[in-house]
Amino acid sequence: MREIAVNYLLLDEDEERLNLITEEYKKQGLNLSEDKMFEEIMCCGSKYDVDSKLKFHEWKLGLRKDYP
Repeated sequence: MREIAVNYLLLDEDEERLNLITEEYKKQGLNLSEDKMFEEIMCCGSKYDVDSKLKFHEWKLGLRKDYP
């Protein structure tokens, strides 16, 4: 097994969305750093569709009504 590190560049808007998602999960008791939260989000599904993944978590947390 080989460990591979991948760097992502986030737009400022996406970083703000990630901050909000992280804060909402912290309110629910999931105390992860922004880096760890981003890593957890990116572990599921396509590695390349950051917007879709952020939309899902925004919807899951009640921050978005129009996801599904």
